[in-house]
Amino acid sequence: MKYDSQKAAVKLKKEFDRIRYTAYFMIGLVICVILVSALRKFWLTLIIIAATVFIQLFVFRKMQKDYVNHAVEENIRATIGQLLHTDQVVMKGKELMGEDVIRDAALVPVMDKSGAINFFTGVAGYVGKDSKKMKVTSCDVTIAHHQEGTKISAEILCGNWIHIALPENTNYHFTVKDGQFRSLVQQNEKENIGDISDEEAANGTGMPERFYRQLEKLEDYTTGILSMRVDGDMVDVFLKDRFLAANFSARGEVTKQMIDWNPMPELEKVLDLVWTLI
Repeated sequence: MKYDSQKAAVKLKKEFDRIRYTAYFMIGLVICVILVSALRKFWLTLIIIAATVFIQLFVFRKMQKDYVNHAVEENIRATIGQLLHTDQVVMKGKELMGEDVIRDAALVPVMDKSGAINFFTGVAGYVGKDSKKMKVTSCDVTIAHHQEGTKISAEILCGNWIHIALPENTNYHFTVKDGQFRSLVQQNEKENIGDISDEEAANGTGMPERFYRQLEKLEDYTTGILSMRVDGDMVDVFLKDRFLAANFSARGEVTKQMIDWNPMPELEKVLDLVWTLI
């Protein structure tokens, strides 16, 4: 699927121009308020103030929010969307992923309360071909994390949750939490575990050598904290402090270069890691 980021930049520029003209219009209304109040036209002053407040709260802010959301969507379509062969981007990730996915993975001890998990920007698509096709869903999330043995009852964790449905059963069953992969890689190098038997894989007692090599590349690359669960033909990855949604501002024009900037290049490296298990 070919994506035209230049066309998207032109569309966003038109949207930004409308925001700018609306801002100029509100400045004109404020000037009118000053002039009319100097003439002691009370009711006219009140009407213009009410109109200015209405435009600010219900028109201008919505235009700014829509502009930022559209910039995020176009950015993801131009980068992550090309990787996953999709243009399906949503601002409410709950449309793509349910709370049960996060709770069942048990990578984070989630509080057992309504609203403990919130979904934001999300994208879903496929990688691979025919019988080797993987379905990939990625969503920005916040999770109310239950903390035991501390005075703080909960901590809000923010990051990106990646759920992958594999084309076949890998016979691997393991979970590694909170960035413990580094010690795992070091242990593998020390013990020179190498490739493992099918029996070891089924018991979750080891992983193939190629997995460790790719894992080390990912750990060296990302600034986030990685947790991962593999359960047969399902993989869940939580990248703490990494996000799909780039930090666009309604105060500036979004350029083609900004649209082409990849907000989360780790996703491709996660997929490379998962391919080593198939």
